Amino acid sequence: VEFSAIHSFVDVSETITIHCVEAGENKGDNIVILLHGFPDFWYTWKRQYLSLLNEGYFVITPDIRGFGGSSKPYDIKDYSAKTVSSDIEALRIHYCGEDGKFALIVGHDWGAITTW
Repeated sequence: VEFSAIHSFVDVSETITIHCVEAGENKGDNIVILLHGFPDFWYTWKRQYLSLLNEGYFVITPDIRGFGGSSKPYDIKDYSAKTVSSDIEALRIHYCGEDGKFALIVGHDWGAITTW
């Protein structure tokens, strides 16, 4: 699967940085975020990129905290669904603006819990 992507790092808090892979053109209202499950990372979604890009979406696949290139805090309390969801909210603000929203949020396994 071939597509051009950018690897970026987004500070979602003072201590947490999330690694994201992004592709496509961000038009503000075409943003799709794909959240992986356990024990995966962004690459889980590689086969979905081309279809989404061909439909005109800007695609973001973050490594959820504790996985891949994202921060890996030591304390178990730093991995609650609420805490991980706050990371995704920070990514929404980063990519969509304070009042913006994702066009689609898709999750698998642990990513589905966060999506819900």
